[in-house]
Amino acid sequence: MMISWVFSATLSALTDGQSLTFAGVMMVSRLRLGVLEEVLWSGLGIKGTT
Repeated sequence: MMISWVFSATLSALTDGQSLTFAGVMMVSRLRLGVLEEVLWSGLGIKGTT
């Protein structure tokens, strides 16, 4: 699922500790896009790939 991927990717980025700001920005944008995508694709009955 998109959301769990975002969280695990963010977790590994945070654990890395190098690109905290980048991880934050990516998390927010990916989260917004991810939620939007999840709703859109689940509404259509298709799973998002990007």
